[in-house]
Amino acid sequence: MLLKNASVLNGVFAFSNLDIEVNNGKIDNLYIQNEYNTTNHDEVLDLSGYRILPGFIDIHTHGCAGYDTMDATYEALNNMSRFMAMNGVTSFLPTTMSETYQSIKNAFLNIRNAIDKGVEGADIVGIHMEGPYFSKQYKGAQNEKFLRLPSITDVTELQELSGRNIRIISIAPEIDGAMEFIKEVSKDNIVISLAHTGADYDTALKAIEYGAKHATHLFNGMAGLNHRAPGIIGAVLDSGLSVELICDSIHLHPAIIRLVYKLVGADKIVLISDSMRAAGLKDDKYDLGGQEIIVKDGVARTKDGNIAGSTVTLLQCLKKVVEFGIRLEDAVKMVTINPAKVIGIDKCKGSIQQGKDADLVVINDRFEVVYTFVKGKVVIGHSPIHHKDLRAPCNA
Repeated sequence: MLLKNASVLNGVFAFSNLDIEVNNGKIDNLYIQNEYNTTNHDEVLDLSGYRILPGFIDIHTHGCAGYDTMDATYEALNNMSRFMAMNGVTSFLPTTMSETYQSIKNAFLNIRNAIDKGVEGADIVGIHMEGPYFSKQYKGAQNEKFLRLPSITDVTELQELSGRNIRIISIAPEIDGAMEFIKEVSKDNIVISLAHTGADYDTALKAIEYGAKHATHLFNGMAGLNHRAPGIIGAVLDSGLSVELICDSIHLHPAIIRLVYKLVGADKIVLISDSMRAAGLKDDKYDLGGQEIIVKDGVARTKDGNIAGSTVTLLQCLKKVVEFGIRLEDAVKMVTINPAKVIGIDKCKGSIQQGKDADLVVINDRFEVVYTFVKGKVVIGHSPIHHKDLRAPCNA
């Protein structure tokens, strides 16, 4: 298959006039437009007037379209994957939250089974375990009755149960046992992310020294930055960690997003949706981690007023940061190659380069998704092209 005549965001994140040849789910070749013969391709898709971007990667999403990771059903994950593909996401980490240990086990096993079976939309490329190892003071929308101290034994069991698919564990470093946990678990190719925490600067630095490499939804669910007590935020920004930002105009002021962009640069920011099951649906009452969530004017809150995730898509977050003044090319990095690097799949995903998976999103000038390709397969868009189902994992 040949995708031709589009403006392509190439491997160095600059727009170029390239045609993309796809074979067996991979990007086989990239050609300068009009400099070769296209007649030897069985299928040619003319994308004149469109842009082709790398497929988006959402490493922090609880749910959407009425479904949640904690539902622990194939139907939930499959429909989440379909909704995400409609909005340009080609890979994602179903994200669990603080519930009973048995509920978490059920969710992990279900994710493993969905990975083995395959889903119809965006690829599931692992698990983000958000909770239950958090500070009660900064629990946010996490259910306090399910919070507990970190357990290496539990995570070892969960890692095996999941088929070794845990990519990220979010944790508050100041709680009892956290440092030993960070030191040991980070050895298992799991990214330790600092989250829902009131840790001071020195404690956060110690966690980073022990192996923490990432920060979950920076500024949200953590102690604030103070000029005399820089705390967790100061430590993260001072240490060069990668950081998640929820850019929905609710969780963070645009000025904060621009400040972080100037301070850490385009290569360390990862945009996330942090979406819950109301994403894509109307205002109503919903469930999140066993709690009633009220969505009003698109804002999800617990009964006591805490913001409870978001109702936006990663595509909407991308559009927002561009509106806030960040270059499109840099903004796309934040939803593609940057999250791929965080979870270690950048050798096969995250950019449009020869040999990588043909995970691509085609957009028009209004930022609307025209086509989404997952491993070369058209999952969103109208095309006569048919491809065999390719579910081979991304082996970094």
